[in-house]
Amino acid sequence: MAQVLARAFKHDPAYQRITSKMNANAFEILREIFIFQLRKHFYPEGHVDVVEGADGQLLACALWDVPGNHLNLADQMGMIGDYVRVLGADLVANALRELRTAKYEPRFPHWYLHTVATIPEAQGQGLGRALIGSGLERAVGQAVYLEATTARSARLYEKLGFVVLGAIPDESGAVYELAMWRPPQLPVDWA
Repeated sequence: MAQVLARAFKHDPAYQRITSKMNANAFEILREIFIFQLRKHFYPEGHVDVVEGADGQLLACALWDVPGNHLNLADQMGMIGDYVRVLGADLVANALRELRTAKYEPRFPHWYLHTVATIPEAQGQGLGRALIGSGLERAVGQAVYLEATTARSARLYEKLGFVVLGAIPDESGAVYELAMWRPPQLPVDWA
């Protein structure tokens, strides 16, 4: 799964900020980060959705934080040894970026779509949309938050009922992500 995530995000602008100043393979850096985040947070405490092809190949996945249990900076400090090993001297800059981003997250209980990823050769087939739809069904009655890292992903999220809360600036003040949320939805059969 970490390989799928790393392949999907190797060229994503937000993830490139993590790896851009490092003299290393961006794919390997991201893969290592996703490995320990999956093992130490998402598998035991979050929710992981997957789509497999007919041959069993993993095509897409989504990592969700459940209400009240988000992968925040304090959780990530518990993984400090892993982050130091992978990020080295760039750890401080990345931690500051995480702190800036965290300021935009709602302070009330909500689901958080941390990541949705599709391998490049399966993109455009609606797999990511299906994974998000599954998560939104699970979240009925609760708000959902995410950060859009590209204009294309923001358009998809808007079609699924998300609205922009605001732009998240980088250290220079330039916008690099959009904070988005979807208000709680009533169940279809609520009447």
